[in-house]
Amino acid sequence: MADATYALLNDQPINDNQGDLLDTGDIAEGIASMLVASRASSPFVLAVDASWGMGKSSLLRQIESHLRYRSNIVTLRFNAWTADGENALEGLIKSVLGELDPNTVRRWVRRAARQQHVMLITRIGVSLVAHFFGMARLVDELWTRMGGDSKSRNEMRDLIHGMLSDWISQDGRRDPGRALAVFIDDLDRCSEDVVIKVCEAVKLYLDVPGLIFVLACDQSVLARGVASSARGGAGEGRMYLEKIVQVVYRMALPEEAQVRNLIRGYARQSGTSDLIDENVAEILARGSGRNPRKIKRIINSFVLEYELNPSWRMSELGSEQLVRAVLLQQLYSSFYELLVREDAGEDPVGAFLDYIDVRNRVAEPPTENPKDPWWDKAHHLFQAYRLMLKLPAENMGNEIKRLEAELPDDFLMLAQNSAFITLLNGIGDSESRKAFRGQLIRRPLATARVTRWADSGRSTAEWPGPEWEKLSDVDYWAELASDKPLSPRTYQPPPAAAFQVQHPNREGQHRKEPRSGEPSEDWFHKVQGRDETPSAASSLADAVQAAHAEGFSFGQTIAQEAPALWLEAVLARKPRMPSDLEARLLQGSALSIDALLHDEVRHALRRGFWDALERSRR
Repeated sequence: MADATYALLNDQPINDNQGDLLDTGDIAEGIASMLVASRASSPFVLAVDASWGMGKSSLLRQIESHLRYRSNIVTLRFNAWTADGENALEGLIKSVLGELDPNTVRRWVRRAARQQHVMLITRIGVSLVAHFFGMARLVDELWTRMGGDSKSRNEMRDLIHGMLSDWISQDGRRDPGRALAVFIDDLDRCSEDVVIKVCEAVKLYLDVPGLIFVLACDQSVLARGVASSARGGAGEGRMYLEKIVQVVYRMALPEEAQVRNLIRGYARQSGTSDLIDENVAEILARGSGRNPRKIKRIINSFVLEYELNPSWRMSELGSEQLVRAVLLQQLYSSFYELLVREDAGEDPVGAFLDYIDVRNRVAEPPTENPKDPWWDKAHHLFQAYRLMLKLPAENMGNEIKRLEAELPDDFLMLAQNSAFITLLNGIGDSESRKAFRGQLIRRPLATARVTRWADSGRSTAEWPGPEWEKLSDVDYWAELASDKPLSPRTYQPPPAAAFQVQHPNREGQHRKEPRSGEPSEDWFHKVQGRDETPSAASSLADAVQAAHAEGFSFGQTIAQEAPALWLEAVLARKPRMPSDLEARLLQGSALSIDALLHDEVRHALRRGFWDALERSRR
């Protein structure tokens, strides 16, 4: 049998409606129509806000394609990621001036020279400017000779405003139909200095009627990035951005049908259509958070592994098994790590599936048939975790709880995931599971897990280390609020004392108090106003699921309000939640007291909290 051929997917944004797998063409057309209708209201800035990998660049290109063929609208692309510091300010202004009519620019240069308002013009020479410089060279000379003093900059700003105002005018009056639409992409990937310089260019130099700016960015990332310049935390950073951006379009998560269509399209492009069935598509959609770039990278991980490791082409393994391995590694990493551990038992996949079978029938065990295979499975499962199954059958509910206390933490959550269970069942019988696991132990998958954190370019070397313990209370919280890491060092989790100071209470025991200068009580109380409150659960399984959702909502609220480094400091303590946050999570829970008495429910609350914080980091 000939080897299959699979192809990598590129990460380039689409330029028009062709290849629009998420069907965002109508949204792009609607935004473009709004920009056209609002030309007379310019200048203004519109932000397309979405997290990493959700299709911001593609939407920008689609909007641009709808404007490109209008004779009275000029479009310009500016990639902020290619600029650096002061060059961002210069680059954006030069790019805008380069789109103007050369005669307009030369006319204003001559006028400024005659009035001798801009000293640099006299140094260039009017005749040279008028007759010999091309447009690009003229703009370069203007900027190069501008000088660094505030007077020259103010004169240059007036000159730029005059050029732009003249460009959109007709017979001395503003032409309300003429506009220059500037599309700025990748701003949230830039350093704080670049973001500030781009904002400065937009607000100070290019805030002129006729100019429309469309930014693609993750506003939460930008807010944290400009926080120190705004002299505060992320909240002040958002207030700073509100002075720049007049309207924000927040891209919604793709709907289920859109994501399925996207996955089918990626499968066709990569040649993996035969491997991505409905269950795999469901796992990709849910496990990726409906993130197109994550889905694309997971498929690329499969393609790379298939080409690098010929063992997966053998008949007893095959492409289908490699797909399952990649999904486990990318989306169920803790279970994958269990598989590749040699001390994880003879058949951890079989043990999990046995647990599911026993668990599903524990409410009605086959009491009338003691020779039913279910009993053998239950006995073997308990023995695998060094437990003895205690009868009678009426006690099976308590026995399962005793077993679950010994199971890996993720088993309880994964037991609620029908797509994951179907994925494991697809591996096959015990011999197939043995071959599957043996291959992973001999040669674990080489591709890295897909995470946004890795894509951001930061590393654990930038995280706070144990030196934080040496800081005074005031300096400690000042470092957290500054959003600037200490000098890079190898990451080690800070000790608990770095987060809380202990004082004896009246009984001589120790109670935990926040450090002086800790974020205010009001800040923490904001989490009590969360919108999504799960209803009371009717069963333990429902309670576990509702608890995870509740913890996740709580964690999202915390992540939106807290400084970035504060989050890293909290994550360094995982799995120990700060006591004040855990108390608020439990006190504010909509779950019943009976439900909260179950260990698995409280575990699900904490797990949801950590999942939200981890996702906010990506």
